[in-house]
Amino acid sequence: MKQVLTIIAVVCFCCNVQAQRITRHEFAVHAAGGLSMLHYSPEVGKHNLLLGLGGGGGLSYTFFFNRNWGLSLGAEAMLYTARYTATLQGYYDAYDDEDFVFYYKFTKFTERQHLLTLNVPLMVRFQTPIDYTKDFYVALGGKMGLPISAGYNSTADQIVTFGNYEYDNSNLQAPKFMAFGTHQVKPKGILTFDRAFMASAEVGVKWQLNQQRVLYTGVYADYGINNIHQPDKLSRLVDYFQVIEYYNTTIPSDLMGSVLNATHSDATHNNVAIAKKVVPLAVGIKITLAVGRLAKRKPSRGTFTDCYCPLNER
Repeated sequence: MKQVLTIIAVVCFCCNVQAQRITRHEFAVHAAGGLSMLHYSPEVGKHNLLLGLGGGGGLSYTFFFNRNWGLSLGAEAMLYTARYTATLQGYYDAYDDEDFVFYYKFTKFTERQHLLTLNVPLMVRFQTPIDYTKDFYVALGGKMGLPISAGYNSTADQIVTFGNYEYDNSNLQAPKFMAFGTHQVKPKGILTFDRAFMASAEVGVKWQLNQQRVLYTGVYADYGINNIHQPDKLSRLVDYFQVIEYYNTTIPSDLMGSVLNATHSDATHNNVAIAKKVVPLAVGIKITLAVGRLAKRKPSRGTFTDCYCPLNER
């Protein structure tokens, strides 16, 4: 008797799965958060990967071709951040025709960068039932990120600059209006980024809340493919003439710019770009609430979508 009841229960479950209602058109709103960073490998200093927190949210539309496959298109705003730290020093010849060397030194220098983008994702979705109320789903595709705003702000315990004439080994440590001394400044400004192209993936569980609402809970990952920061011109991290301008002009200016737009003079006097490639990276948790107009699935040949179940009579 137990075997008969088990067979009947399995048949009823299969009939219910076959008869469950699906949607062709699904509209959704989502929120996401986690590690969302501007990733780069600096030539000097340190990029703190675990401190690049961010996230965002957006809207999407999904068209389902059948019970398992669908195509999603949407728009989302996403925030990417980065934190750069360094204690470094450098020097270079300030003039081509003079033996004058300009030195700079940072103590506990920190720069924070941020980028806000409008992302346009295009994803292929696959889902398969776990039970009558849950589906496993996976989405693969790509995103294009359009920069909306970006900037940086910097802090340091102190920035020390001084000069040296090599012919008589004389050191110039003051005054500030000649670019020499100890500086307490907090530079900030705007950054410019190009469009980002990203490979994207998402995996999780789809929960059927009622006949028209579903909840997606999953994890996502975005990986930037192209270098989004290619400035037309790189400047020195601390430029001798920029420091002079900072103390001798009424026009607002900064003592220095961003490390993303800068070169650093190493021990061999070579100017090297601090960050050669910048890409957006993100991994985190995503929650989506979706609604849609449901329709019965068309039965396939030899399949019954409406079955009599004796257990319902008990």
